Amino acid sequence: MPRFDEPAQAVVVAMLAAGFRRSQAALKAGVTPQTVRLLIRAGLDEHGDPIAGTFAEAVANAEDAAIGSVENKLFEAAQPSTEETPNAQNISD
Repeated sequence: MPRFDEPAQAVVVAMLAAGFRRSQAALKAGVTPQTVRLLIRAGLDEHGDPIAGTFAEAVANAEDAAIGSVENKLFEAAQPSTEETPNAQNISD
């Protein structure tokens, strides 16, 4: 199994930012999901928060970005279209 070096870590982070699951990202990088999990755990402080500059922080930021993207798309999809919403001037009795 290849080492989990910086290029492989970058693959995982990029895939997570694109919305893939950790296990999918790990396999694409050529490592096991357990390897990803261990490196994340190594970058957490005593409270379970990511330490700045670690792989754990990069993973947290990538997953937050993916979540934000989905939330924005859902919000935009829920907005009424200006073409579909009749305005008071267009309604006649």
